[in-house]
Amino acid sequence: MKKYGCIISSAVVGVYKIVQIAFNAIAKGLSSLLVTTGLIVPCAYFLFGVVLTAVFGFSASDGSVNATIYKTGMGVSFVVAILLFVYNVFIRPVKRASRARIAKHKLEPEDKKDENSLPPAVIGPARPPASAPEIRYPYDNAGYAGTRLPAQRLGGREVPLIYRSKVHAGVIVYEYSDCFRLYREEGGKLILIKVQPKD
Repeated sequence: MKKYGCIISSAVVGVYKIVQIAFNAIAKGLSSLLVTTGLIVPCAYFLFGVVLTAVFGFSASDGSVNATIYKTGMGVSFVVAILLFVYNVFIRPVKRASRARIAKHKLEPEDKKDENSLPPAVIGPARPPASAPEIRYPYDNAGYAGTRLPAQRLGGREVPLIYRSKVHAGVIVYEYSDCFRLYREEGGKLILIKVQPKD
């Protein structure tokens, strides 16, 4: 007898939990639907009318001034519901998308340029021009072994040799004649890690 009692109580508890989960899901979906569509305002106004009827014996069907005011309020609540629906379904997603787009691509003024917002560079093996002398590096601080070009000057400004470090993954090296500038790429910008002088 105890065995059947345990089985029945386990079954009752299981059915209760299933009903509770289903009820919570339905209540959450219904409340989300009411808020998104804006129908929460007319529903709340209707519940206000139910309370008035239960407590004060109010009737919205007679032709009194109070009934007219209540009906006008119900009409206004439906207009508010329509406005909320338009905002939640059409305007809010557009605002969120534009905010996300702006956050993703933060625009800086053209005149504000610093070391961290360097122009994009082609990263890859350097090819020396025919007239440039070759310099051999047995092993350098950036972890690159082989033939490379030294940093060059272009228009009075030194143009660095740019490549990815083989020692540290994700590090981009700007090699100047006197130092290495180590950057990491983050969100489309180069963030300076450190400047390492050449020995």
